Amino acid sequence: AAVPHTAHSLTVAVFGGSGFIGRRVCRTLVQSDKCDAVISISKSGKPPSYYCSDDDDDDNKDGTRWSDAVQWKSFDLDKDWKEDNGDNREQIMEQQLKLPPIDAAISCIGNVQPRREWKQLFGLSFDDERLLYENGILNQRAINLAKRAGAQRFAFVSVGYEAAKCLEGPIE
Repeated sequence: AAVPHTAHSLTVAVFGGSGFIGRRVCRTLVQSDKCDAVISISKSGKPPSYYCSDDDDDDNKDGTRWSDAVQWKSFDLDKDWKEDNGDNREQIMEQQLKLPPIDAAISCIGNVQPRREWKQLFGLSFDDERLLYENGILNQRAINLAKRAGAQRFAFVSVGYEAAKCLEGPIE
């Protein structure tokens, strides 16, 4: 269903905004007239230099670079989550992340890379537990943080677990 246009612009958080898909989502949001603020949350907390060269970093309508309009935040949903084993884990993460109130969140977190040792020994093969963790559990954490920051909408734009399994070969 289409999201009705509101009188105010949106503040959108993009989990995994430095990645292959996330950077394109951030650029699209910045260049739209629907977003007031775009916040990228990723391990590095900055745009990778390989797509912010003069050739690849498309200009905004006002002549500025789109990547300069994104608020880049460093946060690791894996390592930062594991540092505290208490019951109030989400509250502690919320304080570490310092995410302002947001209207919506988009997760571009996902991984379909085979384990290095499996790829070298057996060709293309996947670790089901790792895929579930990196494509499922980390996104659940992103959803919980987005809710705590006030997000009314959440979208998952990434490669799913089933898509990764399809790369292994024909289904028997």
